[in-house]
Amino acid sequence: MRNWILAAAGAALAVAGGRAEYPTLKARPKPLPGIPNYPYQPANPPARATVTGTGQSRLTLGSDDGLTAPLPVGGPSSTTTTRDTTTCRTASLFRRVERTDTRERVTTTGAAVIARPVPSELATFTLREQALTVDHCRVSGVSVALSPDGGYVIRYRAELLADRAAGLGSRRQLFLLTVRGYATDPLGEALTTGTRAAVLQVPVEPAWVNRGEPYSGFVEGTSEAVRRNYKWIDRVDVDFTYR
Repeated sequence: MRNWILAAAGAALAVAGGRAEYPTLKARPKPLPGIPNYPYQPANPPARATVTGTGQSRLTLGSDDGLTAPLPVGGPSSTTTTRDTTTCRTASLFRRVERTDTRERVTTTGAAVIARPVPSELATFTLREQALTVDHCRVSGVSVALSPDGGYVIRYRAELLADRAAGLGSRRQLFLLTVRGYATDPLGEALTTGTRAAVLQVPVEPAWVNRGEPYSGFVEGTSEAVRRNYKWIDRVDVDFTYR
């Protein structure tokens, strides 16, 4: 009886509308109104594959002699006053004379001053690759500059490749770069199977890049690791990935 009723109801709906579906007695969830049908990404998507750009040899600009500037050491200047008192006594047959003399000595002491070398050189690094590409994300024109006082400047250009991004439906990606510095190569390990020692790692602030809007990255700051290892760094590599 139940099957006959369902069949009759389905036939009636088919005749009436021509497009009605056969009832299945199953609820179908409907999309919430007002939410666009976009290919949404998870809140914390995993990072994609990482590509590494190989750095060229160091190029140093300027002189390593440096300039000279005064650098005060110690506290502020101070003044000290010293009093010297001398008593002189003279005795004779008729009288005795006593005289007291007081002298003041003023001494001024100041903070010690030494000569400090001011950096007048700059170590610059570039990559052998003009561009680094992972899927539809690309960075190009990467350069790094380091100074003896620990300062660093990193420049790059980031963009989404329009043809590939359109196919993946990507509108916005988070670009991640890391700069690693390696020590000099006095024994010629580059010609063998040996590896170089890494003495520096500087994570670059992540940057959001929108499709159709190239991003010019310019990051500067200071690092104790840069100052400490400045003279040893011979080249830098750059790791690039995205989320």
